[in-house]
Amino acid sequence: GCLFFFGNVVDFVVIIMSEAVTSVPEESEERSDTNRNTDSSKRSRDVPEDAEEDGSPPCKKLAEDNAEKSASSSEDEDTAKGKSKNKKHMVTLSSGRAVNVKKVRNHVNPLTALYNRPVALPKELQEGGTWNDIYLDPSKPLVLDIGCAKGHYCLEGAKKWPELNWLGLEIREPLVIRGNEWAQSSSLRNLRYINGNASAGMADLLTAFPKGVLKRVCIQCPDPCFKTKHQKRKMVTPRLVMELRDHMPQGSILYVQSDVEMVAQQMADDFSAIGGFTRTDRNEYGELIDATGGVDESRPPHGNKAKSKGHAYCDAKIGTGTWPNMGVAAAPDGTYPWLPRNPYQFQSEREASVLSRGEPMFRMLFVRSGAAAVAKATGSEGAGAGAKE
Repeated sequence: GCLFFFGNVVDFVVIIMSEAVTSVPEESEERSDTNRNTDSSKRSRDVPEDAEEDGSPPCKKLAEDNAEKSASSSEDEDTAKGKSKNKKHMVTLSSGRAVNVKKVRNHVNPLTALYNRPVALPKELQEGGTWNDIYLDPSKPLVLDIGCAKGHYCLEGAKKWPELNWLGLEIREPLVIRGNEWAQSSSLRNLRYINGNASAGMADLLTAFPKGVLKRVCIQCPDPCFKTKHQKRKMVTPRLVMELRDHMPQGSILYVQSDVEMVAQQMADDFSAIGGFTRTDRNEYGELIDATGGVDESRPPHGNKAKSKGHAYCDAKIGTGTWPNMGVAAAPDGTYPWLPRNPYQFQSEREASVLSRGEPMFRMLFVRSGAAAVAKATGSEGAGAGAKE
């Protein structure tokens, strides 16, 4: 009887424990589901409804979205700035094509069909106008800069000397267009740029100038054309030399310079040999061009600047190292009498850059000396030969 009673008690206890164990997981699971729903409702208030379910934490997803928007906005701003910057340097050529001036090549081949044609007259003259349509006062003395490059020399010169008219001649049309835009925006009625190849002929332009106004011609740092096969491309050709001799008024000044000594020697020899040009140490204002403070800028190093390292153009060999009329402008000892400083205390961009590195500049001034000198140099005295005065 006892055993029967004890067995019933044990069965009863087992049944009670089984029910207790079975009920605990259900309650725990129900409680876990409740907590999960509560956490989910809290997160739903913070996470956008369109957030992607890619497994990333909601806060990380928001940070990534904000970063993407910021980057996209920054790229849009950079693109807008780039377009604005490029637009600033764009010019429209006579052909209608738009060109970025910053991408214009430093040198071009003047013998190609695109460039190998004589310098044309300004469009105002071609359309029947006069120099009054170009300059406010065309009777002012004229400075002609042949191969004016970017045009800063003429631009600053026109600002500094408003009593002079300035004309820049450049073979690359984009630079000419931008230069005229500068002149217009600065309201400079004494400045003009024209496009053309001086080595192909500029007699028409020289003839069209008002009589006697051409007072100074500048040829500064032309392309050195180091290779022998490129010597035929050089700007100062016998044709250009003769045209300048035949059209520059008596007493006008020719100013040549280069940071490559052989290029300067070639120019000096050609103008000395052709006749009609006499070397001078004074500019058109009568100022003697001597060394200032004992500094000779044709002999480096000068001033307080040491000669720069790297390729020295003053020692560069041009072509074969020989040329027609070689040594005509040299002194009896074979040296060339270069000017010790700039005759106008006014530097071109290239000149300023060269001098800042302690490198030399080789300069020479010539005065147009008249028909008698031409006749004597050419052996045509009494034959009616001479230059236009």
